[in-house]
Amino acid sequence: MTADQIAVIAVLLLSLVLFAWGKWRHDLVAIFALLALVLLGVIPSDSAYAGFGHAAVITVAAMLVISAALEETGVVDFIARRLNKAAGGEAMTLLLVTLLVTVLSAFMNNVGALALMLPVTLQLAAQKNIPISRLLMPIAFGSILGGLMTKIGTPANIIISAYRKDSVGESFALFDFAPVGLAVALAGIVVLVVTARWLIPKRKAAEIANALKAVGSYLTEIDIPEGSDFAGKTIKALEDIGHGNVAVLAIIRQGRRIVGPRASFHLAEGDILLVEADENSLQEFINETELGMAGERQIETDNLASDDIDVVEAVIMPGSRLEGQTPEEMHLHSRYGINVLALARRGATICARIGQIRFQVGDVLLVQGETNAMTETLSRLGGVPVSGDRIASRQASIWPLTLFAGALLASGLGLVAIHISLMACAALIVAARYLPLRRVYDSIDWSVIVLLAAMVPVGTSLETTGTTLLIANGVLTFLQGMSPELIIGAIIVIAMALSNVVNNAATAILMAPIGLQIASGLGYGPDPFLMAIAIGASCAFVTPIGHQSNLLVMGPGGYRFSDYWRMGGVVSVAVLLIAVPLILMVWPLKPA
Repeated sequence: MTADQIAVIAVLLLSLVLFAWGKWRHDLVAIFALLALVLLGVIPSDSAYAGFGHAAVITVAAMLVISAALEETGVVDFIARRLNKAAGGEAMTLLLVTLLVTVLSAFMNNVGALALMLPVTLQLAAQKNIPISRLLMPIAFGSILGGLMTKIGTPANIIISAYRKDSVGESFALFDFAPVGLAVALAGIVVLVVTARWLIPKRKAAEIANALKAVGSYLTEIDIPEGSDFAGKTIKALEDIGHGNVAVLAIIRQGRRIVGPRASFHLAEGDILLVEADENSLQEFINETELGMAGERQIETDNLASDDIDVVEAVIMPGSRLEGQTPEEMHLHSRYGINVLALARRGATICARIGQIRFQVGDVLLVQGETNAMTETLSRLGGVPVSGDRIASRQASIWPLTLFAGALLASGLGLVAIHISLMACAALIVAARYLPLRRVYDSIDWSVIVLLAAMVPVGTSLETTGTTLLIANGVLTFLQGMSPELIIGAIIVIAMALSNVVNNAATAILMAPIGLQIASGLGYGPDPFLMAIAIGASCAFVTPIGHQSNLLVMGPGGYRFSDYWRMGGVVSVAVLLIAVPLILMVWPLKPA
């Protein structure tokens, strides 16, 4: 084993540990892995950032923009409204919402498809009195299964296709994944519909759904007496003293209640402020401001909303501006006009010291703000409303969908490469103003782009140093004497295992060169091995951290870690049993 091979293996093993640990973002881990191999001399410095120009990275970025445009122009809203009328009982509702998100995610970003379906699903659950836990995990799994069906359905498929082009000179076509992917997706949906009633417990959504009751115990009335230094000052000046742990939710002035006042609102003598704060923060605030409580702590919370002010729940999405920040650092009230009343993380509601909590992807927030601006504000921040009180009713436009179909057709006919046609489609959509300029760059999940761009050179280093051959020979020794079915099955299982702790794109990048080397060592063509990796890399069902879709529904659905491996384990077994024979049927083993 050479020094370069030792370096590559050591960096990859450490990266896998950090990926699984989850304390550092995946894109940050990938950057450190890249820089480590550059500093060790394994990757030439002039090739360090070549991944940012890789076709797979460009394709993913273009798809994110197109997905945002389809959402912005109301195409999916139109479909969702029709679904709302068609759904019947629990089983039929589960089938319809899961089918819809599966189809959507075949042609758009998986997380984007799930985000579009969250409010719809929550509304249907409320209308039909269906436990929300029975619906959210299935649509999360459906968003993953849908990505298996097309080349653009998931970054893993795009990467696998790029490796095939490097290997045999031709990438997979748009629907080459469909024969296996469609069957696997349908099998997964059947399993979900049949077994969800027994494998997914009836569980209330995260306690955020009833958080207003908890918020009531953190509300206090404080008055601004005559001669107070704060008379004439803004709410922002007062809240700054509380360091984000004290929020002014309403003001009573001369008998009139002003709900959700802006941070620029000026206080006056005689005002009574309804503030939210935990006991310690409240005492510190009173000591510093020398203001007094106007009465006993208030339990009722009916007056936190009005005709112009709304209280809604929202989930923090991947790539959100909120991720890793605290309410105090973001100045949410003064900059964005919203107050965070409570937060739920993995089923536990937090109200105390909320100004110091660092937001994470999947957190469910209870926020107060202006009704007309709430949706736009949450979109800017990277959050999705999940209150489920209504389905958006924007006027749908078919032109972005038409442009998208044209791009897919041009690529499918071999007229132009997929990364060129999709980027042209995205550019035309933006030029025609179907997607506002402010949303173009916000729509791109830069953590995924950076992860891909950093991991491409790392994956290349596996081949250039001979590490791929080294690992493949070890795997071949283990697989020696096994039947083709067991070999393909073993590759799927390995890819699944990695994908449940590592991003699916990273799994594809690491596994693809090894799969190609295994195929070469056995004397077969690469297609069945690459397809096995594509299926395995995109089937992360048994942990909430394996895929962003799983993490996003954990809070709203009130799920526990065990819920994923119980339901996800059954789906994974079904995928394995269907995928192995189909891969060998559609992509039979052929001599290289």
